[in-house]
Amino acid sequence: MGTAILEQQYEEKYRLFREKVTSKINVHFFATPQEVKLAVLGTLQDHRRNPDLIGWISAAEGIDQALKRRLEETLVMSETLRHEMEELGKRYKDFEARRCQDYALS
Repeated sequence: MGTAILEQQYEEKYRLFREKVTSKINVHFFATPQEVKLAVLGTLQDHRRNPDLIGWISAAEGIDQALKRRLEETLVMSETLRHEMEELGKRYKDFEARRCQDYALS
């Protein structure tokens, strides 16, 4: 690859952009896919050890059984309502078709 992957046409704009970005956020540059993997794993471990994170639920905690039942009930209700809506939609189309036929005959 060599210089073929380097910005050459707008080199100065690229340099200024890169400086601006790297001054505002923590940026890492990697030479190999292995370096990326190691960085990601390290960051995940850091997050795992952080007790202040909100929204992370350990799989060991499991889900509350009452909540699980309520979710299952909600899913069943949702499916039932979806089927009812489909049936009502079909009945409405049939009704409209018959109404148009009746209007055409009169």
